[in-house]
Amino acid sequence: MIDSETDAERLCDEYRSLGQSVVMCFFGLPTEIYFDLSCPVIPIFAWPFDCFPSESDSALISEWISSFAATSGAITFSRQAAGAVIQLMGETYPLLVSPAQPWERFSGLCPLQGLQPSARPRMLSFVGHLLDSPRIGLSVDGLALTPPSPSPSPSEPEPEPEPEPEPEPEPFNLACKVEKPSVSARLHLTALILRGWWHEAFGQYISTPKDVIPADALPPEAMPNIPPSQPVENQTTQHIKLYGIVYTGILRAEDELFSWLELVSAFCWTFREQPNATLILKFSHYNQTSGRMALLTSLSRLSPFRCRVIAINAFLDNSQYEALIAASHFLVQPSQAEASALTAQEFLSAGRPVIGPAHAALADWLAPENALLIDGNLQPMHWSKDPAKKLHYSSLRLNWASLCHVLEQSYRITQEQPDRYQSMSKSARSEMAQRASKNHIKHMLCDFISKTTTEESNSREAE
Repeated sequence: MIDSETDAERLCDEYRSLGQSVVMCFFGLPTEIYFDLSCPVIPIFAWPFDCFPSESDSALISEWISSFAATSGAITFSRQAAGAVIQLMGETYPLLVSPAQPWERFSGLCPLQGLQPSARPRMLSFVGHLLDSPRIGLSVDGLALTPPSPSPSPSEPEPEPEPEPEPEPEPFNLACKVEKPSVSARLHLTALILRGWWHEAFGQYISTPKDVIPADALPPEAMPNIPPSQPVENQTTQHIKLYGIVYTGILRAEDELFSWLELVSAFCWTFREQPNATLILKFSHYNQTSGRMALLTSLSRLSPFRCRVIAINAFLDNSQYEALIAASHFLVQPSQAEASALTAQEFLSAGRPVIGPAHAALADWLAPENALLIDGNLQPMHWSKDPAKKLHYSSLRLNWASLCHVLEQSYRITQEQPDRYQSMSKSARSEMAQRASKNHIKHMLCDFISKTTTEESNSREAE
């Protein structure tokens, strides 16, 4: 890794003096390359759409064409993105479509014969923020905690129960009647939602005074007692016990192309009477309260439901991330326009079937043999980095009813067709082993770079 154009040029000269060929790989879009080196430069980038700027933006098209022309070739992660480059630069432009990660990273989480769906209890541990729907007492009237039962009067002592053997752990059952929350509880939790909205909307523009100690910096004994109706705010070690069938989504709450709120509504509606279905939303963002307010509001409107929804705002190290994949039965990827399909490749390598659309980068990896496919229709879309937000691109508007149907079908497969789940798991693992092994990726990259540098060297000699 290098930090400046001067360092890059120095390394080029150093290795050339030793008689070695030098190629610089730039991780980013070609338009972001700000330097001009004497050695070949190959950008490695992800692109979620099937085209680059349209013909109406002639100046922008010229910028993209000149940026690509200044490189020796490009590496991208989907056939759709490759088609967009070919459409812009022509068939002769050197281009490679590569897997986003090697299969070996997570292959140890799945045996050769595939996985059988298991509902045994399992644990997840991490340091960060946690929201767990059974702990926040959701009701149809909003976020509320069921009032405690009145304690018996002194004149009527409660008889001591007879000792019983410790029961086996049961799945969360939210079928109990939820009483109407008090006015004070409603006001308290409304204030919680408003505070979360204020933090997400304006927190980045307001600096904390130096004489104010953030809550996370207070010693444990100085932290206020948080009622169980509130999400956990302090970054302590969290332990989650999981039961039943687990669906996992990896996302950024700010990503306009990931339909995560639609996923939440479809999941809670489909499994409103099923306590053995759990959805884990793993948010990846530097702001560890990202998505909190939107999720709380959505859950309060969807309640009551018996399924379980968990939100994790934390950085997971390698072992914790592996534990999350190992605890999951399905990856849910309701993406409108996927750029690299990195997460899907990780879960497929671990033998976990994927629920998502066969669109954009996901179309290269998802098939009926290893995934349950969501239907959708194309719609106009803008690029997130375009300040004018011109609708020059297209994304896939997911069919909500199809998402509900696929979720229901996936659960039925785990309960009634475990052999089919195992077949999908085996197919996912074997497909990734063939197309994304380290040796395969290594040979692809070496052949492409060698061919690219040879062609560039020949063209320079011809000049």
